[in-house]
Amino acid sequence: MILLVIDRPEAWERFVERVQDLPRDKRGYVLLVRDEGVTRCLGCEPGLFPHFHQFVLDGGRAAIGLNSLKRFGIPETRPPELFERVDEEALEKELLSRGYRRERL
Repeated sequence: MILLVIDRPEAWERFVERVQDLPRDKRGYVLLVRDEGVTRCLGCEPGLFPHFHQFVLDGGRAAIGLNSLKRFGIPETRPPELFERVDEEALEKELLSRGYRRERL
């Protein structure tokens, strides 16, 4: 069980490059976009979204931090619907307590 954290703009591209190397069944994976990562995720090239969409279709969970959205003045409705809107601190704490391994991309 792995928590993939995108907290910087350049980490979004690393996620897209790496997602193709993950196992086909991604039910043990959670992608958390937070901090400055939210700015790049929303301005991402359209060609990168099919990989992200496939991650979700393959069972991965995608979440975006509400506190980060607020910090950058981004409306909650702007991110794609594939993202759960979460309190990023609470989600990270919960998943780590359940044995998830955190990987910062």
